[in-house]
Order: sequence, then structure tokens, then C-alpha cells
Amino acid sequence: MSHAELVAKQIMHIDPVAVRSAKETILDMIGRDLDDQLRLEALNGYSIASRPSVPERLKRFYDKTDRGRYGTHQTGLSED
Repeated sequence: MSHAELVAKQIMHIDPVAVRSAKETILDMIGRDLDDQLRLEALNGYSIASRPSVPERLKRFYDKTDRGRYGTHQTGLSED
């Protein structure tokens, strides 16, 4: 139970739009073959990316300043 509470607390720190998108994507994948799963994941990703707040959220994620961030690992991504 303590582990479940820890996971729940971590999820609560994540942006609700991101959590909802991930849940929808996962539920869409159940029972589908890999090609369909990849296609749906891409469609879901593009549909969420069209929201006005996404570019700023992605910047905070890559800058490691998004709220609820755990850890200090580097992504290795550059601005090139």
C-alpha cells in the first residue's frame, strides 16, 4: 500500500493533461497489433501537441524546470 501511495503522489505532480493523454493512449493500445499501436501513439502525440501550452511545457521539461520533476539525469538533447 505504501508503494501505491508513493506512485499516486508522483502521478499527482504530473500535469493533468499529460496524465489524461497517457491514459487515453494506453487504453487505445489494448488488443491492437504493434503497427496499430505505433500509429495511434503518433496520432495521440500530434493531437496533444496542437494545444497552445505544449511548447512551453516541453521547454520546461527539457530545461528540467517542470513541476514535479524527479531526479537530475541529463537528456543529452541539444538545441541544434
